[in-house]
Amino acid sequence: MKVTEVRDASKADRPLCEGSTVRLAPGALMRCTDGLRGVCTKLVLDPRALRITHLVVGLRHLKVVDHLVPVDWIREADADLITLNRTRFDVTFAPSFTVFSEEATEHDLYESGVWEPDLGYEWLWPFIRTDSEDVIVVREESPPTGEVAWGKRARAYDTSGVFAGRLTGVDLERGSGKIRQVLLRRGHLAKSKVVITAPELLGAADDLVTLESVAAFQHRTHRSTF
Repeated sequence: MKVTEVRDASKADRPLCEGSTVRLAPGALMRCTDGLRGVCTKLVLDPRALRITHLVVGLRHLKVVDHLVPVDWIREADADLITLNRTRFDVTFAPSFTVFSEEATEHDLYESGVWEPDLGYEWLWPFIRTDSEDVIVVREESPPTGEVAWGKRARAYDTSGVFAGRLTGVDLERGSGKIRQVLLRRGHLAKSKVVITAPELLGAADDLVTLESVAAFQHRTHRSTF
C-alpha cells in the first residue's frame, strides 16, 4: 500500500487568509523572503468594485521602473511594513507600472533642469533629458486597463468639492481585496484622523477619493494616531 504524507503549506508560503483585514499604506517598506526590496509607492484598485488589486513597488528616491505586485503575494502587512511571500527576483521581473518614451521638445524646456554631465542626463521631473538635443525621455504611469492608483498625494473630497483629508492607508478584506475602510489625515500641525467606511466611498480616480458629504463624518474626526 502506498502512503502519501499530506502537509499544510508553510506559513511563509501562505497567501492572506479570508475573513479578517489588513492595512496597506503608500510609503510602507516592502520585505521579500530574501530581504527588503524598496517601498510601496501606490495602491492600485478597481474603481468600480472598490477593490485593491496590486501594489506598486519602487525604490525610494529613485525614479526608475516600478513594478506591479498582486495582493495575493502579501503574507502580512501593516502601515509600516508589507511582507511578501516572493523573492526580490520575483518583484524585479513583475510587470512594469512605469513606462518610458521619447518625445521631441524645444530647447528652452531645459532651462530649469539640473545637468549631470558625468551621467549624461538632466533631471526635469517628470522628464529626463538625454544627450540627444531634440529628445527627452518621459516617465509615465501605466496601471492595468480600467484601474487607478492611489499614492501619498491622494486627496479625498466630497461630492460638493469640500476637502476631507489626505490618504494615509487602506484597510482591505483579506482574500478578496475589497476596501473596508479608508484612512485620512487632516491638518498640518494639529493633525486629526478620519476613518471612512466602504458605504461612504462613492468613487475613485488617480490620486482622488470621492466621498459623501464631509458633514456626515465630521463628528468622527479626532486626534491622529496613525
